Amino acid sequence: MDNAQQQAVLDQTVSALRQQGQEAEARALEQVVPAPTQGAADKLWMVLVAGLVGLLTIAIVGLIYAVVDDKPTDVLVTVFTGLVTGLLGLFAKSPVGNTATG
Repeated sequence: MDNAQQQAVLDQTVSALRQQGQEAEARALEQVVPAPTQGAADKLWMVLVAGLVGLLTIAIVGLIYAVVDDKPTDVLVTVFTGLVTGLLGLFAKSPVGNTATG
């Protein structure tokens, strides 16, 4: 099967899934992309957290530098608060996970 035929099959499949709704898309996606192993999830988590902490450190250094040199800090404060909330959001409990019913 050449690339054009593969693309046509993919387009038809996606179109059919969209007509069936999001649940069908989710099931199809789970079959195509398996859930990561625990080791891969742990590694991904560590890379994500380390990256956010690194960016947060750069933002803090930039903010201190801007304050010391009397530079405008409005953009740096926005970046800093965005990074802090993103990092804290990783550790917050999911509002939709494990809900107790009645």
